[in-house]
Amino acid sequence: MREAVHPTPTTNESASIETSDHRAARPVAGRWRHLLTQETIATSLVGLIIAAAVLLPLITLTVNSFLVLDDLGFDTEWGLGNYPEIFQDRIIRKAFFNTLIISTGTTILATFLGVTLAWLNARTNCPWREQLEPFNLIPFFLSPFIGAIAWHNLAAPRVGMLNHVARSLFGIEGHIFNVDNIYGIIWVTGIFFAPLVYLFTVGSLRRMDPSLEDSARTTGASLLRTTLTITLPLVTPAILSGAIIVFVTTAGEFGVPFKLGAPYGWETLTTQIFTKAVGDDANHYLGAAMSMTLGVITALFIWLQRRIIAPREYTTVTGKGFRPNLIDLGPWKWAALGVNLTYIFVAVILPILCLCILSLHPVWQGKIIFSDLTFWNYKKVLFFWWPEHIHAAVNGIGNSFILAFVGATLAMVLAMVVSYMIHRTKGFGATVLDFLCV
Repeated sequence: MREAVHPTPTTNESASIETSDHRAARPVAGRWRHLLTQETIATSLVGLIIAAAVLLPLITLTVNSFLVLDDLGFDTEWGLGNYPEIFQDRIIRKAFFNTLIISTGTTILATFLGVTLAWLNARTNCPWREQLEPFNLIPFFLSPFIGAIAWHNLAAPRVGMLNHVARSLFGIEGHIFNVDNIYGIIWVTGIFFAPLVYLFTVGSLRRMDPSLEDSARTTGASLLRTTLTITLPLVTPAILSGAIIVFVTTAGEFGVPFKLGAPYGWETLTTQIFTKAVGDDANHYLGAAMSMTLGVITALFIWLQRRIIAPREYTTVTGKGFRPNLIDLGPWKWAALGVNLTYIFVAVILPILCLCILSLHPVWQGKIIFSDLTFWNYKKVLFFWWPEHIHAAVNGIGNSFILAFVGATLAMVLAMVVSYMIHRTKGFGATVLDFLCV
């Protein structure tokens, strides 16, 4: 049989084949070099970290919520039994409704205070508004749990300092104030979350185009009508965004309900989750199902804020180089100053002053006893060489500083990279990452 003879390519043909191969390989190599840049590697790594930090706990909660303990409490089986128990248990059901009431009440109070303070500071000639603005933000940096401790010692029925002053000065029997209930929780969380709404609103008020307001005033509209029909509707997206964040944050708040509510029969979802998930007889799987319920509420409101409210734009709220005219309140400017000073007194001065006085007493009885004033408490928690120091308190203060420094540093690094990814890249990945970060 004759063998097949394959023609040998000439030199020119070989060069042509090699050139075409290089041309085909060059775009592929270029694409890989484009993908494997330092920027791409860094952003991808941070994206994976954020996704893992958010998704892994959620996946764990989701899986555990479908595991049901048997009657003996030893074995588990897959099922939906945890979810019906949430609404069949009277205490959990009541805690769920208490959470909705507290979140709604806090949102209303915080929104009213935040919008009022933002309007006074950004749009009126309220005296000292620039000097008072940093003090309006102090509650944002204080823990609401600290505020709950302070207000418990200010307005508790038995050991509240304000009630003792009322009994001493006016001879009142019993008490006037009582924050150890659902209304006290709303009060404390409302005044401490008001700066959140303030921060969302004040920027929009300062960037407003004043032309519509001027038109309304020239047609004879009063200051109140102009504010309610022109000013506030223009910044509605900012107000609603702040209100939603307050609602979600309040629903997940644990410290204030744990201090002012749970010991007196006012349970919330967070205190019930703590009760179910901690202890010898803890049912971690039921706690996971309750956490999922709270997570669904959170995800729903965040979705509303990101998809419906945040994208809304008004052409009158722009980044132009103008500043809205300040509204002359006339004699009412002193009333505006009084409103601002009252908030600072209630949310900042009074709680901090109470904690300072309380810390100087070995035993708090609801009143100042000058003969008992001492720095003994500070020696126990600050001076580790003091023979009677509390070891756990000293370590706790040091651990708090370490966590604050390391946590803030990591948060800033991750936030800068993630913000760059979200605003410089497009597509589904950036949208998902934005939602996960929120």
